[in-house]
Amino acid sequence: MFRIFHTPVAIAAAGLAIGLCVSPRSADAGDFRVAHAFTASEGYHPYAGLVSDAKGNMFGAQSSGGTGCAPFGCGTIFKMAPGGSVTVLYQFLGGNDGASPVSTLVRDKQGNLYGTTTSGGSSGCGGNGCGTVFELTPDGQETLLHAFTGGTDGQSPYGGLAIDRHGNLFGTAFGGGNAGCGEHGGCGTVFEITSGGAFSVLHAFTAGSDGAFPNGGATVDAHGDVYGTTEAGGGGNCQNGDVGGCGAIFEIGAGGAETVLYAFTGAADGDFPEASPIVDKAGNLYGTTFFGGSGQCQCGTVYELAPGGALTVLHTFAQTDGALPYGSLLRDTSGTLYGTTEEGGRSCRPGGCGVVFALAPDGTETVLHAFNETTDGHYPDSAPIMDKKGNLYGTATWGGNQSCSNGCGTVFEVKLK
Repeated sequence: MFRIFHTPVAIAAAGLAIGLCVSPRSADAGDFRVAHAFTASEGYHPYAGLVSDAKGNMFGAQSSGGTGCAPFGCGTIFKMAPGGSVTVLYQFLGGNDGASPVSTLVRDKQGNLYGTTTSGGSSGCGGNGCGTVFELTPDGQETLLHAFTGGTDGQSPYGGLAIDRHGNLFGTAFGGGNAGCGEHGGCGTVFEITSGGAFSVLHAFTAGSDGAFPNGGATVDAHGDVYGTTEAGGGGNCQNGDVGGCGAIFEIGAGGAETVLYAFTGAADGDFPEASPIVDKAGNLYGTTFFGGSGQCQCGTVYELAPGGALTVLHTFAQTDGALPYGSLLRDTSGTLYGTTEEGGRSCRPGGCGVVFALAPDGTETVLHAFNETTDGHYPDSAPIMDKKGNLYGTATWGGNQSCSNGCGTVFEVKLK
């Protein structure tokens, strides 16, 4: 996955409210177990999170493994039954069907799965393909919905899709679109694929106040408004490669116009927002920034953005309680937020191996599990999901079975105490 590392510059954040700085509760506050440790034959390195059906089956994507794309494979889509057994539903071949899926899938009422691949599809983008949007039926039949060209439509869709009540799909492409932004062929796009299959670009970013490099996919609310984030652009004195700006939260209304809801400053509010925000019924947005926050760590933040545009930092990570939150969030009916951080927690590696955390409405952060690298996994990159009993499930990108480089990855369960 593409990341540009930079040093945030502290600037005063206009309109910023800082949440209470509450010490985290003790690590491993949840009852953790590995629900499945992947093997190379099933696919490996699941950057993507999980989606479930009414029967408790879970579905996800593996960035590597399967057939084609020697020596690592083009990736797979899998199904995990409630008992933990895994079935490979589809193996990407690296041609027109795509390769290297890294985003969480979405599922419609008929059980069809939709997702993106970062490469494959066309022959462009250096011969590796510019990425795809695909549909997978419950019995494993894949249909290509769009192959990116690297031109005005975009390229490299790292983020996941959102589906509205009419069956229309929304997503982002990291590059392409507007011809600026150097090596990426553009600053990225927001796109729609209608239920009838028509593809259109809703917005092409310019690296100005509108943002650049949307990494985290899209979120859609009940009114059909689309939300997302960009890594760069917006404002603030940050530098993301050859593009300035600390990132932005944007909205695209039903009419197609883009509005920047908040531009990060790189100070206490954070910067480099990787994941798309989630939205509640009142229109509040919740999300994470990969970098920034107060203190020396600059390990990232959890934020809330009110409909009027006021941003509140709900939590600032400090390494021991987590660092570098790459994924989105899950919010339960009580208002508690759940998520993961890529690093922090136990010092099993430089920077730590990541945590699963809960953030209560009063600002108390609880580390539900700190990964130890080998048996349980490390580097969780996506939001967990919750079953009907209130148990959390998610993926760790590496660790677990050691037949793959750095481990093949795991599916984990956390029973909340």
